[in-house]
Amino acid sequence: MKIVHIMMACSYVEGMGYQENILPKKHKELGLDVSIITSQYVLFQEGKKTRECGVYINNNGIEVTILPFSKWHHSKSTFFMRFAFLARRYSGLLKTLDVMAPDIIFIHGLQSIDTLDVVKYKKRHPNIKIYVDQHGDYYNMPIKGFSGFLIQKVLYAMIANRISKCSEILWGVTPWRVQYLKEVYRIPFEKTGFLPMGGDEFLIDFENKDSIRKRIREKHQINHTDFLLVTGGKIDQTKNIDLLMQAVCELKRTDIKLLIFGKPNEEMAGPIDMLSNSCNQIVLAGWISPEESYNYFLASDLGVFPGTHSVLWEQAISTGLPCLFRHWEGMEHVDIGGNAILMDEPINDQQKYKCMIMDLIRTLSDKKEDYVQMKYISETKGVKTFSYREIAKRSIQLEGVL
Repeated sequence: MKIVHIMMACSYVEGMGYQENILPKKHKELGLDVSIITSQYVLFQEGKKTRECGVYINNNGIEVTILPFSKWHHSKSTFFMRFAFLARRYSGLLKTLDVMAPDIIFIHGLQSIDTLDVVKYKKRHPNIKIYVDQHGDYYNMPIKGFSGFLIQKVLYAMIANRISKCSEILWGVTPWRVQYLKEVYRIPFEKTGFLPMGGDEFLIDFENKDSIRKRIREKHQINHTDFLLVTGGKIDQTKNIDLLMQAVCELKRTDIKLLIFGKPNEEMAGPIDMLSNSCNQIVLAGWISPEESYNYFLASDLGVFPGTHSVLWEQAISTGLPCLFRHWEGMEHVDIGGNAILMDEPINDQQKYKCMIMDLIRTLSDKKEDYVQMKYISETKGVKTFSYREIAKRSIQLEGVL
């Protein structure tokens, strides 16, 4: 079967650990003929926000086609230029689909008017199957104010309803995002489903876990008996990493260490450096590759993520790592029966939240029976539930087929 992944609403960047990177790779591993179509706009790249159009083969052997901006982007009218950006309009999608002739189309993010070209293609080829995933929720796609209402509940809702009528299913990648599809875009219940993000089991070296644990701990001068906490990713104020660092420092326990990987933004760089320099229990690892992040999880005893959600949550669970997460309504899927503790942050009271984090870390490091139970559930349920191979099958309804 030929499957084409379309990424016009989001930005496809090689080497990232996002769902739009991993699902095409997994579909290829499952034996499908895979191609990617994306735009020349790059959202997650420092410096230039555009790239050259054309076709190339990526490191996974998948053909990637980059489409140019539409003529709307080059309009002399400010209104049309802004609309082209909000509508994410590019040039050549329908023609490219005609050439590729897919059996399955998987759309990552429906917030692009180019999605309507897929509707046109479906009318020409009624036997194809279309799937969509949705990464927007009330936090990252707010509907407050006139502009939020106009963009989300009018423009994107119109696109969502058009594509839902000819799609098999619209996936929300968290329960909260399924709720967003229903409430904001008014998608019928029977057309929605939950498709979790996960971890790439191909990159998780379970067989050599002990040697990986030893290598990383020796690299950062962490004793093999230390209770090692890990966190990381894009470090901004919403992640509460500085609060976690304060909690670890105030524990004053030399047998509890915190390993942080990732790059803080300008606002957080100063506080992060200051806290790490004043506390021997904290290790800053800097930026690491998505592949190496799995090794850091394998080397640790507890993942701690006290702020907003990131793909690292599900990746950590996929390695069998017990975790503490900040509790967000609609994000309870990360707890699959005791592998994780969800922490309710007291509103506007960071001191209480910090004390809660301290108490949980202290309890899990001292009460071995509680930690062992969390670890058992993580290793038996978490690894399988958040395996991207299984998620990839489910994403195009191939469970039991491949």
